[in-house]
Amino acid sequence: LVALSLVASAFALQVEDPTDTVRSSSSLTINWTSQSSDPVFSIELINDSFNRQFAIANNVQPSLNTLTLTLPQIPSGGGYTIQFVNISNINDIFTQTSTFSVED
Repeated sequence: LVALSLVASAFALQVEDPTDTVRSSSSLTINWTSQSSDPVFSIELINDSFNRQFAIANNVQPSLNTLTLTLPQIPSGGGYTIQFVNISNINDIFTQTSTFSVED
């Protein structure tokens, strides 16, 4: 029963797609909606086309509903997504954005 409630609460998290141009080594604001029962999560920047996964924030409190951070230097191009993942198992994805591009 505990596992079922954790899964149900995780689905309340909804990350918004980036609205501004995303640039390598620049600030990025990530916005989302949450409920009080949502778990703490980590944020991963993913690009499957070259097998890259960057942990860009850890132990994020869902009630923040926004976070501004500086991206690492990453290759420009398309195919990026932002994923909110379980802090104990990064393969457990709570929510993710649509794909977007990164510019230099």
